[in-house]
Amino acid sequence: MAGPIYGQGYGPEVEATLQQLVQANPALAYELQRRALANPAANQQSAESVTTSAVDTPLGSDNQANAVGNAQAVGAAAVAPTQGNFDMAAATSLQQKPYLQLTQRLIDQARQRAGLF
Repeated sequence: MAGPIYGQGYGPEVEATLQQLVQANPALAYELQRRALANPAANQQSAESVTTSAVDTPLGSDNQANAVGNAQAVGAAAVAPTQGNFDMAAATSLQQKPYLQLTQRLIDQARQRAGLF
């Protein structure tokens, strides 16, 4: 049986004992694996994270420069409606995108922002 029991770096003695336990009790090993997979929080190997949002453009996250570029592109598209002007306006338009962030980092950033006021 492969899965969460083998290859976890327990050491050769523990690995051998686990292998014997699994071979002697395959139903128990299967049930333990099934329960571990049924609870995603118990199966995570990384720090807890949350999905927040970030606002930027396809050209990058310098929103001040993108706002200026967007205003110029929209103005140029109104005066000279070329495909290039419309493309530049679309490329500098703000978009809200999902952003995966560690929970602790999000909390730390919120504390820093709160300290600014």
